[in-house]
Amino acid sequence: MNLQFLIELDKKLNKNWIKMGKNMRIEQNPLFRKVIVPWYDSKAMCRVVIVCTLFTLLFGLIGISTASTTESYNDYIWIPVVLTVVSGIVLTAAIIRLVKQYK
Repeated sequence: MNLQFLIELDKKLNKNWIKMGKNMRIEQNPLFRKVIVPWYDSKAMCRVVIVCTLFTLLFGLIGISTASTTESYNDYIWIPVVLTVVSGIVLTAAIIRLVKQYK
């Protein structure tokens, strides 16, 4: 194929796209706007996450106390500490998300 032919074809296609864009505009202010809340961002799911995270946080705290009292588990105390910290972060994020939904 000829390079000049390809250049001309590209110009024609671009003009057609520009014409279509002017005719097919999206309405700026539609009458109906339904907000779709994802299932993981619903109030009920936030409450479920908070309850499960509280159990995980409690489990991590019990693990920390157990690992600190038992001499053979002192080397592994980092596991319940990490579990507690991560569950605390998730709990904080879920509470913030739930508070923002009530505003």
